[in-house]
Amino acid sequence: MTGKIHRLLKDKHYGFIRGPQNTDYFFHESGLKNVKLEDLEIGQEVEFEDEESDKGLRAVDIFA
Repeated sequence: MTGKIHRLLKDKHYGFIRGPQNTDYFFHESGLKNVKLEDLEIGQEVEFEDEESDKGLRAVDIFA
């Protein structure tokens, strides 16, 4: 699916993607595939897979 970077906390190594229907997906930099966290910007469109975690929805396999 596709979404846009909604929030970045680069010093903590994670952020959030706003996906379809305004759903927010947490992501950790370990889920990035072809881009580094430092290179991401708010509003940038990305493709990702989603999964359910014990803390809610999570984005994985993120491509910019």
